[in-house]
Amino acid sequence: MADVDVKRWARMGAEVRLAELRQEITAILAAFPEFREGDGRQGGLGAPTRGRTGNGRGAASSAANGGGTPGAAKKRKRRTMSAEARRKISAAQKARWAKQKGQAASVASDAGAAGKKRESKRGK
Repeated sequence: MADVDVKRWARMGAEVRLAELRQEITAILAAFPEFREGDGRQGGLGAPTRGRTGNGRGAASSAANGGGTPGAAKKRKRRTMSAEARRKISAAQKARWAKQKGQAASVASDAGAAGKKRESKRGK
């Protein structure tokens, strides 16, 4: 057989196998629509991903938010805080820091008093 014939038969076999694979993919996607490409999930049929992907909330959260179909991803509205609430939180945090600083200062002064040596009169 000529070299050209072998390539032609190989190409025809590859085309037949590709058609079979496309049919299998269609059947799998019909059974498992969450595997569709482009929905941003790991485990799809797209290119493999490494490291962290998505928003870090996991599949349970995306399923609860109506995920599973491409293009259905809803952007969550950010919660806003009033200026009064921010002031209260700021004051509470500053009070915590002051309390910690006061405890640290008292611990340091106690350690400083205990750690000092008395000098004898003879040493002078």
